[in-house]
Amino acid sequence: MVDFKQTIGFLKAALNATEDLIFVKDRDFYYRAVNKPVCDNYLMTEDQIVGFRDDELLPPETVNIFRPIDREVINSGRRIKVEEWVTFPSGKRVLLETVKSPCFDDEGSIIGLIGVARDISARKKAEEELRLAKEEADHASQAKSQFLSNMSHEIRTPMNAVLGFSQILQELEEDRSKKFYLESILNAGKNLLSIINDILDLSKVEAGQFELQYTPVSLERLLEELNLFFLPKISEKGLSFSVSNVKMDKAILVDAVRLRQVLINIINNAVKFTVKGFVSVAVEFEYLNEFKSLGKVKITIKDSGIGIDLNQQDRIFETFLQAKGQRASEYGGTGLGLAISKQLMELMGGDITLDSEKGAGSTFYLELPEVEMVELDSLSGNEDGIDIKDIVFEPATIVIADDINYNRDVLKGFLKEYNFKLVEAGNGKELLKVLKETGTDLILLDVKMPEITGLEAAQIIKLDRNVPIIAVTAFAMDEEQKKISKFTDGYLRKPVVKKELVLELMKHLKYKNNSS
Repeated sequence: MVDFKQTIGFLKAALNATEDLIFVKDRDFYYRAVNKPVCDNYLMTEDQIVGFRDDELLPPETVNIFRPIDREVINSGRRIKVEEWVTFPSGKRVLLETVKSPCFDDEGSIIGLIGVARDISARKKAEEELRLAKEEADHASQAKSQFLSNMSHEIRTPMNAVLGFSQILQELEEDRSKKFYLESILNAGKNLLSIINDILDLSKVEAGQFELQYTPVSLERLLEELNLFFLPKISEKGLSFSVSNVKMDKAILVDAVRLRQVLINIINNAVKFTVKGFVSVAVEFEYLNEFKSLGKVKITIKDSGIGIDLNQQDRIFETFLQAKGQRASEYGGTGLGLAISKQLMELMGGDITLDSEKGAGSTFYLELPEVEMVELDSLSGNEDGIDIKDIVFEPATIVIADDINYNRDVLKGFLKEYNFKLVEAGNGKELLKVLKETGTDLILLDVKMPEITGLEAAQIIKLDRNVPIIAVTAFAMDEEQKKISKFTDGYLRKPVVKKELVLELMKHLKYKNNSS
């Protein structure tokens, strides 16, 4: 037999044990039952509350909060959930999340309501603090991105002159020692750009703005390129260098630029920290299904260099950190290469791991556990195989618009051997004036210019002219490139490389290739 008195006792104990305020009111808003938290907050006993209404117990401002909601529940028969700031007789002010539901008799008539109120003041405070912290973090991230964008732009602009004129002089100079000096300037400039690009890439990854561009890649061809790329540096140090010859009847679908960047970073590290001995690159590959649509790739880069202590091996993948005891004056580096390489591999669904021992060399394992496979014939044409000396353009007029004189001079130096009429403009306003006075076949346009910016000029030009516009800009962030690409037909990033410029012009101007 059920002991109803005991059951009711259990229920009352359960209601009193909760921190929520639980109460029952009749149709006339008189309290019929309350639990202990209600009594504690009202500073009254249960007998002092039950049988009374809010206007007999609480200050008017609190009654004005409770009564309209109570009335709506009784009149509508709907369950209502509200948040209410309430000041109790104790003086305590809290934010209550209250659910009020109608109570029905056996015939379905509303006889009152039951309410459950929870103090959410602490939760709301934490949410607000989190919101403010997120806003502050977002603001800091935006400020950081803006700073990096400006820094990149300001560095790339003078580097355009350093590398551009070095390329031009290298073509003109016949003295071997002078050509060597020019080559040294070019290499130093490229190293500086590599550091800038690593910082920008890291910033984009941290901000969640990094986008991968998947294209088919022949591992065999990629390894051949790496072999040629590192051969001079390897020979200079007298090291042995071996690259495994992997034969695959399909290409892998990855971000080719980023995979190459990772491999160059890791191999360059191996060469840098190896005084004598060897550096080797080996590839293991297997298909994951009978259709050969998925594969697993593992690239092992091994060296006989200085090695890394076990307790330092995690450290080298952290941003701006290098292994302790590693002398920056001797080996150089910023501590960015391995950090960005690991993050890039993870973005591509892979990972980098390390096996090393101090004084006994290092082995890096780059693994893509599941990569899509595509037919080799889906590979795009190899533009690197084009010798721009064989390209002969048909006569054309090109307008070079840039507010910095030496930037225009660099482009003129690159293009002087071709059959072009080159016209200059120092800003967007001059560009629009030039276009009214002369016909043009193509515009090389700087984006950041005074009076009328390059983007503003491009928008005006595109309204009534169908002339190709190639942006030549020191802006390097992806979001900037997307904005620029909306109004232009091509994009070249400063410092400009002559071959990249010629390849871009080949997309828009008529030419013939004397090698074919």
